[in-house]
Amino acid sequence: MKNVKLILGILLILFITGCTKEDIDLEKLVLSGDSITYSDSERLFITESDLDLMEKLGKYTITWTSSHPNVISETGTVTRPSKEESDIEVTLKATLNGLEKTFTIKVLKMPSISDLTPLYGTYNMLFLGGSKQNGFVQSRSPLSL
Repeated sequence: MKNVKLILGILLILFITGCTKEDIDLEKLVLSGDSITYSDSERLFITESDLDLMEKLGKYTITWTSSHPNVISETGTVTRPSKEESDIEVTLKATLNGLEKTFTIKVLKMPSISDLTPLYGTYNMLFLGGSKQNGFVQSRSPLSL
């Protein structure tokens, strides 16, 4: 009977030590998305669009929490600040099996229309009919909304 208890005790110890948090490699927990980049100088991620947040790592389910859920939700949906606001830094925390890993992400504000001019240049408009003369007119200023 003592041998059975001893064997069960050893098996229990092996089972407990085999189920430690150390078998989770947090380096495999990464962020991804269409526009996410990492800035070495700022030591944070930068994004303009939604993130693809991992849901599982191995057999463990990941729970995400956000310091600004109105900017980056716990599902990775990004809502950019308006052009009048500043860029916002958000801390995302991933929790799995009692372990945590944090990421800092800067969400860039929406650009103003004048910020788009270097990307799209000037534009042409075609007037058809009315009191304007038919033809193309080139504009040198951005469209205002």
